Amino acid sequence: MAGVGTFTKGGRSRALWVVVERNPQFDHLQNKIETALQRCGLEPALRRFQPHVTLARLDNVPEGRLVSYVKAHNLFRAEPVPVPHFTLFRSRLGKEASV
Repeated sequence: MAGVGTFTKGGRSRALWVVVERNPQFDHLQNKIETALQRCGLEPALRRFQPHVTLARLDNVPEGRLVSYVKAHNLFRAEPVPVPHFTLFRSRLGKEASV
């Protein structure tokens, strides 16, 4: 993991996340998951894949405060973390909370 960023929608930051650096093994896993989902009948993803860990959903956070946080933590780096297994799930954003 290295660096932090935000996802924006309509010109407003909606989520704060930490970057998960890509590597050949990670890309291979992502391709296998995408293929399996398409075989199950799901449409291919339209957005470019951005590996990340969501740190916070944002609502009415002052943009200046967020920019300061991102600048202060942009050089964040963590040692690689072995992941022996994982669970794939989807969250859907609702008006009040994620489901």
